[in-house]
Amino acid sequence: MGLSNDGARVAVGGDDGVIHLFALNTGIEVVRFAANGEAVTSLEISADGKAIVSGNEDGLVRVFRVPK
Repeated sequence: MGLSNDGARVAVGGDDGVIHLFALNTGIEVVRFAANGEAVTSLEISADGKAIVSGNEDGLVRVFRVPK
């Protein structure tokens, strides 16, 4: 799980390799990313909130751009 610096969004991922970004004030999913079907083992939201970085079970690190 990764929390944005301003505390407004949270990124969560699971065994299915899907990453969900939620707005905490509404609980609404902002965007969803697929991480090649590999389990997500770590997540971070960049300091500016424009990217999500994931570590996956396959050992790769992926960067996803967050739409405005």
